[in-house]
Amino acid sequence: MMEIGGRQVYLLRLLGILIVVASLILAISSTSELFMRAKQVKSAMGNSKLALSYFGVQPSDLTAEMAIGYFLEPIGWLVIWLSVMVIGTMVYKSSGVFIPVKEEIKEG
Repeated sequence: MMEIGGRQVYLLRLLGILIVVASLILAISSTSELFMRAKQVKSAMGNSKLALSYFGVQPSDLTAEMAIGYFLEPIGWLVIWLSVMVIGTMVYKSSGVFIPVKEEIKEG
C-alpha cells in the first residue's frame, strides 16, 4: 500500500487493473484485425489484383487453407491477450488473499 495524492493505493491492485485495461485494448485491436482480414478475404475472392496482393495467387487458385492461415495470426494474438487479461484479473484479485503458513516449532 502506498499513499498517492493523500489516498492509500494498493499497488498490486493498481498493477492488476493496468494489465487488464492494456490487454483489453489489445484484444479489441486483435479482434478488429480479424474482421479486417475477413473483409479482405471476401473481397479477394472476386478481384484478381487483391488476391495477388494478399495471397500472391489468382482467385481461382485461392484455397481454404490459405484463407484459414490468413486468420491464424490475429486469432493467436487474441488468445494471448485474453490470457494476459485473465492473469491481470488474478493479480487484481490476489491483493486480498492471504495464504496461511503453518509453522511448527520442535523443542528437543
